[in-house]
Amino acid sequence: MGGFIFMIGLVQGSYWTHRRIWIQEENGKVMMAGHTNKNWYAFNVKWLKWQKRQSSNSRSIGQKTNK
Repeated sequence: MGGFIFMIGLVQGSYWTHRRIWIQEENGKVMMAGHTNKNWYAFNVKWLKWQKRQSSNSRSIGQKTNK
């Protein structure tokens, strides 16, 4: 039984990535940070795609659009 539990932990630690993202809003500005323990390149690619998408849709908080 102990060996089985050990193998589950080994699989989790070896194959699954752990990602953390922090978001903080202060004075109408949003600050973001992220961290991963593995596969930082894939995390960076996704981060840059998200950042590009957000910058194309960004506007100041409280600013109204005429659509």
